[in-house]
Amino acid sequence: MNATRSWLTLCLCFALGTTGSGVLCNTLFKKRQTGPCSKDNMFSCTNGQCIDLLSICDGLADCSDKSDETQSLCAPLNVTCPSSMFRCNYGACISKKAKCNGKNDCIDGSDENLPECETLVLKMFSNLSQTQLTRVTRQSTSRCEETVEYSCKSGECIDIISICDGISDCNDKSDETSELCKSKVVVCPKNMFKCKYGACISKHKKCDGSQDCIDGSDEDCGSIEDHKTTTSSTPIEGTGAITRTCVIPNIEGTVYSLFRYGHDIILSPGTYIDMNTIIEENCNEGYYKTYPKRIKICNYDGNLIPDQDKLCSNVFVETTSRPSIPSTTLQPSKPPTQAKNRRTCVIPNTEGTVYSLIQIESDLEPVLSPGTNVDPNTAVEENCEESYYKTSSNRIMICLGNGNWIPDQDKLCLKKCPPMISDSLDLDCVFNGKRENCSNPSVPGTILTPKCKVTHTVPNGQIETPIKLRCQQDGNWSDRLYTCIPYCGRPYSPIEPLILEGVIVDYGSAPWHVAVYRKNNKNSFDLICGGSLIAPNLVVSAAHCFWYKELTNRIIINNGTYKIAVGKYKRDIAIKDNAFTQIVDVGSIYLKEDYYDVSGYLAEDLAILVLPIKITMSNVVSPVCVDWSKKYSISNGSFGQVVGWGQTEKMEESSVLLKADLPYIDRKTCRNMYERTQSSFIHFKHFITSDKFCAGNKTGQGVHRGDSGGGLTFEHNSLHFLTGVVSLKDASKNESFALFTDVSSHVDWIYGIYNNYTFASDRTFTTVA
Repeated sequence: MNATRSWLTLCLCFALGTTGSGVLCNTLFKKRQTGPCSKDNMFSCTNGQCIDLLSICDGLADCSDKSDETQSLCAPLNVTCPSSMFRCNYGACISKKAKCNGKNDCIDGSDENLPECETLVLKMFSNLSQTQLTRVTRQSTSRCEETVEYSCKSGECIDIISICDGISDCNDKSDETSELCKSKVVVCPKNMFKCKYGACISKHKKCDGSQDCIDGSDEDCGSIEDHKTTTSSTPIEGTGAITRTCVIPNIEGTVYSLFRYGHDIILSPGTYIDMNTIIEENCNEGYYKTYPKRIKICNYDGNLIPDQDKLCSNVFVETTSRPSIPSTTLQPSKPPTQAKNRRTCVIPNTEGTVYSLIQIESDLEPVLSPGTNVDPNTAVEENCEESYYKTSSNRIMICLGNGNWIPDQDKLCLKKCPPMISDSLDLDCVFNGKRENCSNPSVPGTILTPKCKVTHTVPNGQIETPIKLRCQQDGNWSDRLYTCIPYCGRPYSPIEPLILEGVIVDYGSAPWHVAVYRKNNKNSFDLICGGSLIAPNLVVSAAHCFWYKELTNRIIINNGTYKIAVGKYKRDIAIKDNAFTQIVDVGSIYLKEDYYDVSGYLAEDLAILVLPIKITMSNVVSPVCVDWSKKYSISNGSFGQVVGWGQTEKMEESSVLLKADLPYIDRKTCRNMYERTQSSFIHFKHFITSDKFCAGNKTGQGVHRGDSGGGLTFEHNSLHFLTGVVSLKDASKNESFALFTDVSSHVDWIYGIYNNYTFASDRTFTTVA
């Protein structure tokens, strides 16, 4: 098309003084502008795109192919630029303010590759009238307008009044640093709050719930004094601000102040206050109250409630200069009464909620029982009982003259879920991303994740499936905890064994072994027997260890006579061998109903000790396995393990735990052995009752006096199973044979007690009748 000059173009040429060299005025442009664009004020890009004519050679590529910012176009058109402009190397004209500002405003970046960009001179105010000069040398800095602009360290120029105002305007936040703001640059007026790093913000922004200082120091609100500034003379910004603030009204003769902080915290008319803020109404001098006291609260809808008649009225002026106040207003406010009055409100009976009276004249807040009647205009505060939590920070109710409470809000106190404690599970509680203690009542919404302790596993060889429990709004957990059982029959083998008196005893080689002690006449305790831990609170031992002639009941309630110890290697109860040693009182002792000691040939010589607490499991303290289903059988000659502190071959009690490996002999083979002996020993075979088997040999290792109650274990699939309990030995023969009570003969009785005391609860125990 033919380019023509419009009257607007000519006016711009003369106004800018560029009739000879400007883009609009240069006659060379007429030859260049030959494209499909139909209007005189449009430029045709090489790719056919049309852009505004004023957009060419301005440093910005408006054509997608950048054909509006080329040297061939711009250099001939802009031989020179106006004095207020900077000429890019390729010919475009940009503002001088854009030079050395840290970003390329020329397409070729020539505005940032100047020697003068290496050094920047900044002028900053040292106070409101003086300046100080700071020289900063660095690469790619900018020269900002002195006295009106501040140069960020990242290169931008910002308004000088934007520094130290609590808002980061520089990309690198260099306008809000302690180094800058704590200098003499910043002096905060009296109506401003000074952040810890030196910035000034409005006093009304202090303790308003949002961070206005970069360092958050405006929200360090630990005292009452801090909260005195939570009002604002301007609307609070943010989502829902219109419905969350109230405006202090301008009512003749009425003064408003923050409740509880004294009348010196006066709120000017037009001040904005937050929802649930409580204010007190009083009267100026020369006015009298029509009510004894007035409290209002900012409702969620932006209104102050209750909406009542005017509080302050003009006084009656008499012949004297003193005002006359009606005598009815001098009556003091009365405490809550039980009087039935149509204008009174009744304290509700709400689960988990405690109501207390708010008194203007006192900090005391008497608790009000449900059903109590209170007078109109009485303010009552809601709080929660210990096992409940608040859905909001604070709640005030005010009694209206019609007998209703305002505001009418949702329930404040929700019931917490009960504490969760487990001896077999590790419990992890999380609420809103924060870990909480599961042993405390939990807030609804808390997620509890249980997992078997490292020393425990799920019963019956199952695979543990991860579950999560949620604390629900009704105060109940969404599911029940499961119970894990300790790993059983696993000896602990450390890198270094302990060598005791020449006999190597592996540390933890029998972690289920228990020492049983009885109190003597000197109030100290003697070791009397051994036992085997089958659960954290159950020990299997021998009945004859606890039998005495006068015993009539097969359930013995311990009165402090018996104690047990686990993790022990020294015989003496006073010695704590290691960090895993635990000494516990015995709660109760169960004997088999048909046990009659020697008169019954020690048949059913079995006892179960119930502990009042559960033993802490570890690698060196863990239970032995029990073959509940009688799956395994033992063949003659198979070797089992027994440990104890019994007499040695020197007939001396061992001071340390000893171990012996004994061959198994079934009951029939054992009885035949004694039938072939001399007639004087024939009577011993009567003690080989139907629930006994033998173990040992004529010479070598064996059990002795003091080893009674200890467990003989046999290994199956690398796990030790309790097979026998040391019962008795023929004292007339110097042999290593001994009789053991066969656990498989009594597994149903053992399981009945085991089931009652281990699966009933993780925390409570019940008694078998």
